[in-house]
Amino acid sequence: MSHELRTPLNAINGITHLLLEEDPKESQMNYLTSLKFSGNYLLTFINEILEINRIESSAIETENINFNLKLLLGNIQHSLKELASINNNAFTIDIDESIPDFLIGDPTKLSQIFLNLVNNALKFTKNGEVKVILKTTELNEEFTAIHFEVLDTGIGIPEEKLESVFDSFSQGSIEINRKYGGTGLGLTIVKKLVDILGGKIEVESIVGKGSSFKFDLSFKIGKNEVIAEKNN
Repeated sequence: MSHELRTPLNAINGITHLLLEEDPKESQMNYLTSLKFSGNYLLTFINEILEINRIESSAIETENINFNLKLLLGNIQHSLKELASINNNAFTIDIDESIPDFLIGDPTKLSQIFLNLVNNALKFTKNGEVKVILKTTELNEEFTAIHFEVLDTGIGIPEEKLESVFDSFSQGSIEINRKYGGTGLGLTIVKKLVDILGGKIEVESIVGKGSSFKFDLSFKIGKNEVIAEKNN
């Protein structure tokens, strides 16, 4: 089903891109720009609907593998560097030095969570700041608990919408989607993934001042892969 939906949409988006590169008339440009937005929006919408269905169908499994948390976040920062510059935002990551480099967990789901949260923060913030903060709340030789927080100085969320912000389509109207991008499903996916990993996400926000998304997760301490290779 997903293949049947995505294939024609990819073709539409590809052809639209080619037409835009062929120096269209000004009157045609408006139609093609609208077609490009609609095609991209619909493809993103379908991908996110399919992701939510996959999570809810219990077809999704949790990994427990050795991964480098600091490298994962560094890669996310690099991948979103252009988006940060577009809106003239400072994007920083502050990691508690006591957090081990290597943990045992699910790096794919953690990446999805941060990509959605930071992408949202950067989109809804202009000429401001987005911070990712990690603090240790518990640490021993085998285990660590980490408090994650994504802060922004963006437009904020009205108080009456805070309770429903993680519900599907809570972002609002197509006008908001057109202005800022997105489908209103990203935070729904984030909440479901945080739940799967054993955490609970919370949000605080003030309109005109920004938002803060927080959650806590626990990990077993991983092994430094470089040291492990030298010992073999």
